[in-house]
Amino acid sequence: MNQSYFMYTYRRRWAYRIMALIFCALIVLGIIGIGIYTYYDKTNNATVVKTFEDYNKALDDDSYIEISSDELYDLDIVITETISKLGIKISEDVKAKFVAIRLAPYTLAVSVPKDEYKKLMKQEKGPYILKGRLVELEDDELEDIKKAMKDNHSLSGGFQLVPYLQYLEYQSPMNSASTYFVYAALCVIFVLVLYIGVMRRNTMALKSLKNFSNGDIEMACTQIDNELNLPDVYRNVPITITKNYIIVETQQIVFALPLRELMWVYKETIQKKIYGFVPAGKTNSLVFVFSDKKTYKVDLFKGEETIDEVVEYMCNNCKTSFVGHSEELENLFKKDSDDFIVKWRINKEKYN
Repeated sequence: MNQSYFMYTYRRRWAYRIMALIFCALIVLGIIGIGIYTYYDKTNNATVVKTFEDYNKALDDDSYIEISSDELYDLDIVITETISKLGIKISEDVKAKFVAIRLAPYTLAVSVPKDEYKKLMKQEKGPYILKGRLVELEDDELEDIKKAMKDNHSLSGGFQLVPYLQYLEYQSPMNSASTYFVYAALCVIFVLVLYIGVMRRNTMALKSLKNFSNGDIEMACTQIDNELNLPDVYRNVPITITKNYIIVETQQIVFALPLRELMWVYKETIQKKIYGFVPAGKTNSLVFVFSDKKTYKVDLFKGEETIDEVVEYMCNNCKTSFVGHSEELENLFKKDSDDFIVKWRINKEKYN
C-alpha cells in the first residue's frame, strides 16, 4: 500500500525532530569540546609569574598563572561565610584564606579556598596553577592586609605595603571550563524538556488512532486519505476537519483522530508575565479532549482568529462534542473524568 498522506506527514515531522535533536547534540558536543580545550589550554600554557610585569602580561593574555608554593606567604587572614536565617546567625565557616605573592617591587594578596590552602601549607605538590580575577579591596580589608604583611617577617625589606588596591581571587583551571559544561548541561535539559514532551504527545496520539481503529491503523489512514479528497472538507491551517476525522499538523504535534471520539474542544488563552506580574503577550491554544481522556493542546501564537473560526465551525457542525470553555466542565473533568464521559455520551446520544 502506498504511504498515506497522514503517515507521510507524521513521519516527516518525526524526521525533522530527529534532525533537530542531532543538531542540538552537535552543539552540546561542541560546547563540551570548547570546555575541554579551555581546561587543557589554560593548564598547559600557564604563565610563570616571578615579577609584577609577568603578572600583568598574564592578565593581558588571559592565561593561568603558575606560582610555586614556596613563593606564597601566609597572611593568617580568613574570609568567612556566614549562614543566617531570619537575621539570626546559624553557622560560620572559613571560606578562604589570604596569602601573599612577592612580585618585586610589589606585593599582591591572593585569596585561596581553604582546601587549597591546606595543600599549600602541607606542601603536598610542586607548583600550583593559580588563575584569578581582580577584586577591589575594601578599606578595612586593605588595612588588615597591610598590617598582616608588616607583621610577617618573611615579607621584610620593603614589601610590607600593598600598592595594588585589588587582590587576586583564586580559580582553578576547571573554573573556566566548568562554565561551558554548565551551558552544555542547560542545553541538554532544555532539549529534553522540549522534545521528550513533544515526542511523547505525538506517540500517544498515534497510539490513540490505532486504538480507536481497533488496531487497523492502515484502514484508518486510507479512510482519512479518501475523506481529504471530498469537496466538503473544512481547512483552516493547521486544522483540517473531514466528515469523520479532525487532523492537526503543527511543528509540535501531528494527529488525526475520529470526530466521534472528541468529547470537548475549547479555546485557551494564557497571559504571559515577566517576573510574575508584568504582561508580556498572550498565547492562544486550541484544546482537544478525547474519550480516552487524552488532551492535546495546539498552540497558535498568532492564530487567535484561526482558533475562533475553528471553534465556531465546531459549534455549528459537531453537536456531539462540547464546544467552548466553561468552569463547570473543567471542574468536572478534573474531579471525575468518568462522570464527564457519561455526561458526554448522554449529549452524544441526544444528537445521534
